[in-house]
Amino acid sequence: MDGTVTLIDGELTFPNGLAFSPDGRTLYVSSSDPEKAVIMKYAVGPDGSVSGKTLFADFTSDAKAGKPGLPDGMTVDEHGNLWATAPGGIRILSPDGKAIGRIDHDKPISNAAFGGPDGRTLFMTASDQILALKTNVRGAPARMPVLPSGSNKP
Repeated sequence: MDGTVTLIDGELTFPNGLAFSPDGRTLYVSSSDPEKAVIMKYAVGPDGSVSGKTLFADFTSDAKAGKPGLPDGMTVDEHGNLWATAPGGIRILSPDGKAIGRIDHDKPISNAAFGGPDGRTLFMTASDQILALKTNVRGAPARMPVLPSGSNKP
């Protein structure tokens, strides 16, 4: 890598949170725009290139209905499910974008991460609160996309 910054998507409004799938081949990016409260999905190539922009989840109707919060922070579990902040709390989405769970909260949740001794506790920040919830799954190990040898160096 030569230190050049590369524009991946110049059309996404209020890009905010991001997360990678456990294999590093999918990049998720949240948009904290109340007019277009979405999470986009991008393919990450073996060389680190990013392509294939697709809509992964759309929470605009919840934002317009006045539910607190917007897409912001997110994390991934050991099965590749995305735990994403959204209007009304946390939404749990399968790797194909199917809604499989939710954690409702009356304050905007801005961030989420798995931790604790066994990796099964979901920690969340919400306005003036720090929250923790024991789950039945572990967070996925943090992974960077697989890049050519030597290119992950700062």
